[in-house]
Amino acid sequence: MLRRLVAVVASGLVAASLGVPPANAAPPDEEIGPQLLLEGLQRFQQNVNTQRSLSVAPQVGWDAGLEDLKPPSAPWYRLWDKKVAWRDINPSPGVFDWSELDRRIELVESWGGRPLLVLGLTPQWAALDPEAGDPRWGAGSASVPGDIRAWSAYVLAVANRYGDRIGAYEIWNEANLKTFWNASAYELAEMTGIAYEIIKTHSPNAVVLAPSVTTRLSSGARFTADFIKGLSLLEDRQAAIPFDAWTIHSYPAGNAGVSFDGTCKADPVAGEEPDDCVDGVSPKLAAQQRAKDIRLWQQAVVEAGGAQSPLLDLPIWDTEVNYGLPGPGIIPGVSWRQGWDELLLSYTIGDSISLGIDNLFWYQFTAEPFDLIGVQMTPGSRTAATYSSLTPLRSGALFELPILTDDCGYVFSLNCPGVDLKNRNLNGSDLRASNLTGADLYRANFFGSNLGKADLRGARLFEANLTKTAALQADFSGSNMRRVKARNADWRDANFSRVNFRGADLRGVNFQGANLNDANFRGADLTGANICNTDIRGTNLQGAKTTNLRCG
Repeated sequence: MLRRLVAVVASGLVAASLGVPPANAAPPDEEIGPQLLLEGLQRFQQNVNTQRSLSVAPQVGWDAGLEDLKPPSAPWYRLWDKKVAWRDINPSPGVFDWSELDRRIELVESWGGRPLLVLGLTPQWAALDPEAGDPRWGAGSASVPGDIRAWSAYVLAVANRYGDRIGAYEIWNEANLKTFWNASAYELAEMTGIAYEIIKTHSPNAVVLAPSVTTRLSSGARFTADFIKGLSLLEDRQAAIPFDAWTIHSYPAGNAGVSFDGTCKADPVAGEEPDDCVDGVSPKLAAQQRAKDIRLWQQAVVEAGGAQSPLLDLPIWDTEVNYGLPGPGIIPGVSWRQGWDELLLSYTIGDSISLGIDNLFWYQFTAEPFDLIGVQMTPGSRTAATYSSLTPLRSGALFELPILTDDCGYVFSLNCPGVDLKNRNLNGSDLRASNLTGADLYRANFFGSNLGKADLRGARLFEANLTKTAALQADFSGSNMRRVKARNADWRDANFSRVNFRGADLRGVNFQGANLNDANFRGADLTGANICNTDIRGTNLQGAKTTNLRCG
């Protein structure tokens, strides 16, 4: 059962070709600062009862001698890498070979679960670029179709044949990787809209999943942001959101949890026990890296869609996860020994509950150990025996905390002395009592934020936007605030000793009771500012505009 429902209206629209987005179209315009990010993440990360589903190697229950081998019981099994993609089912125009998919669906049904079918990859005959994609998956497999009617016909044929027997459809696999998709996010958004309407017409209860992305690469977040923009450009779609759930693959980097110097010390402050970290590796740290990757992807959704977007009410399905998978790039993988593997599973399930992951597909159950992945799940293994019954554990990661930089996270304040936040959007945020001493805040946007009692001594605020900020009793002493924009800010009782305000726009600022000792206002605009009861000893007002200065 999904805990988030989206009202949909299905139709049988079939487009003849992919459109070109209007040049003047734009996604929803909303400024997203840390406070709105926090609110959006809290909405996105609703605690759920995460389902424990599986990917199963193609040989299981299929190859000679393995016909009777069954995977652990699961509610869902993902059909991928089993010769049931578009290019396999639809080998030539108008020709469909159902033999493999028929048997795969029957096999999943015999295990007591429901099939999730991945719809891509593109057949070469249908590809606009017949060479796009990795040769391992077939020439043309990553291409957008040259004629969208080929895609529509394929989706229609699948949905019409299987109806409710296929419980869920994943539009595309890892669309942020050119290995699998070598076209634009907009084009895939339009293909998603077409598939959604066809599937819902023939199987209204089927779950349509957005194209999956990998969270360990920043390209996953970028692709999702572009995909959201593409959704806003779609025309003639009856469904406002043409999918029922987000889809991610949350493998962390292959060496996640490894200490590069060969040592690994448990941190009692983080609640770690000595046996949490042995032989230079830590399952807890590996799980925390996965959680951080997911959180950064979730932030991208909030930033692209808005903190109040219905996109945040959609479920999240993680349809591939394991640890120790080599990459990105030349990063090597790690093999997790017995004992650590169960612990990683427990952390993964527990963190998924907190992150709002509705459905988790462990990759994967295999007949024999599979060297590509770090945690093995094979017949007779503890991971296979306990997957459905493991007690969820939290790794200690902070889930709802927006990440501004690797060493700076926000939770109603910033404790980040010396941090580099140049050009960052921090508008509308509660930053009271933050420690930003010596921080580089060049052109940062604090519009409407609350900086009460914050410590910004020696910070670089050159050309920052401080319009309508509240900074009661904050300490800006020694800061560079040249050319800041701060109209109508409330800075009562704050400390601006030795601050450089040259050329600043300070019209209407309330400085009542502030310390302006030795501040430099040369060339600043103080029109209408309130300087009642301020300490102005040594203040330089040369060339400043002081019209209508007031008290009270």
